[in-house]
Amino acid sequence: MLALVVILGVTAWFATRLTRDSLWLDEAWSLWAVEPATPGGALARVVNDVHPPLYFLLLDFWVDAAGDSELAARLPSTLMAALCMALLYRLGADRLSARAGVAAALVFGASSFVAYYARARRGCTCSWRCWRRPQCTLTRAGCGATPRARRWLYIGVTAALLYTHYFGVLAPLTQAAHLLLTRRRRLAAWLFPACAAGAFFLPWLPILLWQTRARPGGLAQALPTTLAEVKSLATLLSGGNGCCSACWRRGRCSRCGAARRAAGSGWRRCGLPSPLR
Repeated sequence: MLALVVILGVTAWFATRLTRDSLWLDEAWSLWAVEPATPGGALARVVNDVHPPLYFLLLDFWVDAAGDSELAARLPSTLMAALCMALLYRLGADRLSARAGVAAALVFGASSFVAYYARARRGCTCSWRCWRRPQCTLTRAGCGATPRARRWLYIGVTAALLYTHYFGVLAPLTQAAHLLLTRRRRLAAWLFPACAAGAFFLPWLPILLWQTRARPGGLAQALPTTLAEVKSLATLLSGGNGCCSACWRRGRCSRCGAARRAAGSGWRRCGLPSPLR
């Protein structure tokens, strides 16, 4: 019951902010990409950019059915975030306890990244949804299914993840590293569904290679891979709540000095060095 209250409450909070901000450039591009009258026209626009096609094909059908207003077009991202919270709850409850599942869902919903992309018309939340399902399948969270059904579910959702976002390949690579370090005996059983999911992506691989060759500098990314950007991202992910690196080095901030001290003490307690040193 508590998990349901948390998930519905966070989802409702997301929904109240769907129309607060106007469209930004990437959202407008997503709408432009699905503007043609046929899915083939939308696919042609996606091929000439730097994206895989699945999210845009789904968005094309959704816009045809629900319209292209800010509320209608952003609502799927909010629903995907709610599904992610539900899957995280299930994962935590099955592996640890119901309280752990509620805490996992609440921490996910309270993340500034999730709060932003859950009300943005982009494929990121669709990627989260596809990523959580393999996690749950890999850890036997889908306890009602047979091993064979879980295997095919993993194949299907992992392939969908690859067709949703190119960085989705990091999901099976992370799982492989986890199995290699903790459960080597299960690595061989994981290889077949992972390779099968990769085989489903092969028809799109020539297009990915063409997109890469058409951009000698690499597929466009929002931020450059520099030490300053890595430090800024580490600040956001470790409790800095958006403070700059200078605030972390000083140990205080006008907005969230207390959060910085708590995060810093957490690093010291676990014996790890601060990511900003």
